[in-house]
Amino acid sequence: MATAALLLLALLHCDDHVRTEAFDTENDTDTAAFDLFDVSVGAVEPDYMAPIAPDCGPGPIQIGEVRTIIDGAAGRAAIGPDGRIYLPTSAAEGAINLSAFDPCGELLWSTPAIPPQSAQAILKPHARLTTSHVWLTNSDGNGHAYGIWCTDLQGTPCTLDLGDHLLSVFIGVTESLGALAVTYDAAAKRNQLKAYQPSGEVRVLSDGLLPSGWPCVIDGDWIACWGGVYPIAGGAPRWTRETELIDGTVWYILSPAVDSSQIVSLIFGISSYFLTSRSLADGSERFRIPLGPSSAGQTSLLAGRPVIGYDGEIYTYLHVERAARPYGLLYAFDRDGGLRWTYAADVQGQDFTAEATHVVGRDGVVYLAADSVVTALSRDGAPLWEAFLKGTFSDSGPVLSPNGDLGLTADEGFFFLLATTSAGPALSPWPGPGGDSSNRNARP
Repeated sequence: MATAALLLLALLHCDDHVRTEAFDTENDTDTAAFDLFDVSVGAVEPDYMAPIAPDCGPGPIQIGEVRTIIDGAAGRAAIGPDGRIYLPTSAAEGAINLSAFDPCGELLWSTPAIPPQSAQAILKPHARLTTSHVWLTNSDGNGHAYGIWCTDLQGTPCTLDLGDHLLSVFIGVTESLGALAVTYDAAAKRNQLKAYQPSGEVRVLSDGLLPSGWPCVIDGDWIACWGGVYPIAGGAPRWTRETELIDGTVWYILSPAVDSSQIVSLIFGISSYFLTSRSLADGSERFRIPLGPSSAGQTSLLAGRPVIGYDGEIYTYLHVERAARPYGLLYAFDRDGGLRWTYAADVQGQDFTAEATHVVGRDGVVYLAADSVVTALSRDGAPLWEAFLKGTFSDSGPVLSPNGDLGLTADEGFFFLLATTSAGPALSPWPGPGGDSSNRNARP
């Protein structure tokens, strides 16, 4: 596995990307020039300490510069509390390994994970962490999951038996139960919620309760799905809701974000797109905000799942066609759906449910990876710095290290580490696309 430090230096640039109106496609607001070396965004924690960067040599790395590039990345990474990087990497004949790197990008170990016959079905493998194990899956609570793989932190494979039932929806991993997934028993024609533990033990947590078509996340002792909230231990759901049609078709639902009172997702049909919130308590709709429509259906569609920052701010990204041209915006809303700001950044794609485009740092900075540009934004939407990289980012799976580095995977198979001001992800309900600092799609 080739690694290279400082192969690319990020170019710093301030542009007229900030938009002050949600749906105004004409009026841009110019931003004042900024000084990279005098970035002050206002700490959101009274005792917040700036990150201590790893000593990788040969000299100090400035904010926004590339520390390391790892070739052969095959999916999204997880970063441990010690800065160690766990990354799916390409192997021979289409197989995928799980590899560990030190904070400077030096390979520590690599072990086979996804065999070739399964790798063809694994669209975007995603590393996740507990305190003792690394997990590798291909979905974030939606679509079909074709397997779960696991190693300890030294790369020794777990003993997992997925059985003969179709693994239809992966939900997340927990410290006590291991990986949770919904399986389908074709003979019995029912779903089961199962917990897969590293030892090989499989527990059936509920039988015939959870649906297989909704994205779900773990929220304490509950599984929060867009169509209902279900107890992990089994029993009656807190509430359920029927699926409605949008644009005359079954809707798409991005993997949701949750805080103490709501579940938030970006939902859409063909041309209509909505950021929608439901109450965790009873499923009632708190708000539904139109972010469209698209002038060309799902042409060039790219949708970044919601994340939640400090004070309940909600950030989501949507790229669609408007007035016969590509148009992408990162939106910032308050927790009740009031628009705070938007930021224009174009990145095109056509993959409806798996995008992970942005993350919130512990100092409140929002990082967006769009096209070939990584942008750091303050909580009020002002650009702090930009890094122009030789890669395309449509589903980068951004993750923040406690040592201040931002890790993200380019479509071309490169994993970048960039120096930032954020000592890990925000201590907020749902700071990143994986839900928490371990990318578990779970919240304690």
